[in-house]
Amino acid sequence: MKLKKFEGNPILSPLDSNDWESLVTCNPGVVYDNGTFYMLYRAAGNDAEHVIRLGLATSKDGSAQRRCRQESYGESIRLSVYQHSEEAVPEG
Repeated sequence: MKLKKFEGNPILSPLDSNDWESLVTCNPGVVYDNGTFYMLYRAAGNDAEHVIRLGLATSKDGSAQRRCRQESYGESIRLSVYQHSEEAVPEG
């Protein structure tokens, strides 16, 4: 297989109309499933903290990306952090 760089790069750029991704979009990862490309990407808005959030875009042809939501996934997903210790590791 020989890959060819897409001449229409960048496929996904910051979007001024979405505050949470108006500064930068970066670090995409793509999965192809059942005729659809799913691109998970990081983004930041032009706010004071430049908080990194997650976005999702889809495409049928791999180049015309459609954003799935106007708000970021970072706003709706809560990640839990667990402190690990040797006592917490199950034996076996």
